Amino acid sequence: MSTSNSQSNASFGADTGTTSTSDSTSSATVIARKGVRSYPCPTCSKPFPTRTQLKSHMAIHVDDFPFPCLYSGCDLHFKRKHDLRRHVDAKHALVKKYLCSGGCGEGFGRRDQMVRHMGRGACGKNL
Repeated sequence: MSTSNSQSNASFGADTGTTSTSDSTSSATVIARKGVRSYPCPTCSKPFPTRTQLKSHMAIHVDDFPFPCLYSGCDLHFKRKHDLRRHVDAKHALVKKYLCSGGCGEGFGRRDQMVRHMGRGACGKNL
């Protein structure tokens, strides 16, 4: 099935779970055949499984940053509330929930920061 879109479309590989580029089948068509709802972005055509995820994605296409960081001395603004929350957890958290178990005792506001720290071998322990 061909599409009128001149760009290459990604199709979902059913066997591998990977995405491949194809001019003949759009990802929205493949998803529809599997019985999964698809909500494509009207700007970039990227499909999302829920309206909520599409709405969150739509913020990347707008030049508005309505969520300012309210911490003193921090002038950052964010497009999505979720991104502001991640920033606050990473940079301004008073309680560091994740402590390095590699010996240095450094604390982190987010788990991914701790994993990245330990993966670098910064404290002598690699994951």
